[in-house]
Amino acid sequence: MYYNLITLAVTSSGKLSVCEGCQVFHFIFNNLYFEFDVDQYLSFKDYLNNIEIDYWEHKYASCDLSRRIPISVSQENLILMFNRFEILELKKLFLIAESTKVQFLDISEINYSFQLN
Repeated sequence: MYYNLITLAVTSSGKLSVCEGCQVFHFIFNNLYFEFDVDQYLSFKDYLNNIEIDYWEHKYASCDLSRRIPISVSQENLILMFNRFEILELKKLFLIAESTKVQFLDISEINYSFQLN
């Protein structure tokens, strides 16, 4: 049963939402769709933050692949492949979701010279 879905982050290729009632995260990226419970969400977020983009691009440099960065899933014969820009956008989605709290500047943080006309 779905309750109210709250959108945490949106980019041109993806969307991350959470269900208020059941605390399930709904993650859409291009043609991929994932549902995560809280532990799975935190684990995937941690996994994304630890991907070494340069390592994977170097490892598969000689292969004829446009996407060289793998993300393994629990199904043995399935590996999701991404390029540098897709990984950065994935990280951005999870980073935006983490910083959904709006922070306003204090007046002392504004460096602006005000002049009357």
